[in-house]
Amino acid sequence: MVNLLINYECTEKCSFCFQKEVSFDKMMSLEDFEKAINWFDRLEVFKKNRRVSILGGEPTINPKLKDMLLLLKKKGIKAVIFSNFIFNKRKISMFEEVKDIILGFVGTYNPESFYHKDERKLADENITKLKELGFDVKLSYNISKDNLDYQYIFDACKKFDMKKLRFSTALPNPNHTNNFLKVEDLKKYGTKIKEFVKEAKKRKIELDLDCTFPFCILGNDKEIIDFLSYVKGNTICKTAFDVNPDLSLYFCLPRAKSTTIKNLLDYNNLKEINDIWKLNNEEVRKRKYLFAKCKTCKYLIRNICQGGCLELKDKYSEVEN
Repeated sequence: MVNLLINYECTEKCSFCFQKEVSFDKMMSLEDFEKAINWFDRLEVFKKNRRVSILGGEPTINPKLKDMLLLLKKKGIKAVIFSNFIFNKRKISMFEEVKDIILGFVGTYNPESFYHKDERKLADENITKLKELGFDVKLSYNISKDNLDYQYIFDACKKFDMKKLRFSTALPNPNHTNNFLKVEDLKKYGTKIKEFVKEAKKRKIELDLDCTFPFCILGNDKEIIDFLSYVKGNTICKTAFDVNPDLSLYFCLPRAKSTTIKNLLDYNNLKEINDIWKLNNEEVRKRKYLFAKCKTCKYLIRNICQGGCLELKDKYSEVEN
């Protein structure tokens, strides 16, 4: 999965955002965007799956976004755009111009109290217009201590006639200063997550898990199996190439301090990068246990559950081998 983070600037300041306190001197230039695309474009694996994700911050802030999309169109590469949907109407026209290469939009959608004046209204108008134009749009629900009442996100799915929803528990930023769910929070809110999934199932809304958490917080075997049988997505962290505005890379933002690679262009292929990340992550993945009971857990042994976010395991494990 190729993620191009073309800027870190954003119109919002979500308390749970794992990009909090992460910044770069400049936005990604068109020249660097093209260098990154050309690097991936020569790989055999990319020729079979010609798609990228474009993210921010809020990517519509980058003044070169249209040129970047036109470059992708020229190369025959599809894009998923991650946005908070707070952008002016000119952006809608821009997306319409390159409609044939946009696979869809994914975006965080918060309770109304999280927004500044009229921002929720603007987001709703943009979502409605994108759907009218035939774009696939998926909302994302971030479970944090100040965002546990999920009724609003189901109301939004009904309002916009959406049958798919992305969700994740709030994960730490590199300095662990955002409003993420700590170990004690995961234990405390497992029942709430379970209720959210049951409500989605009742409403026949498909769920896509973005980032994993320890499934034991859901309860007994039956409750875990019910969850895994309904929810799709990432139960084990997979490599995602997060390319920053300066062409540096992270394995993921929570693991930024442990997995930073200075420049994509210094490497010949994905394996060289994966080998470095494997060294940084495998010990955490296999030898650190967020909870003591993880060590003998059949779901972890069978590689069904990872035992939680790698960064949480690295910093807050109860047991180590």
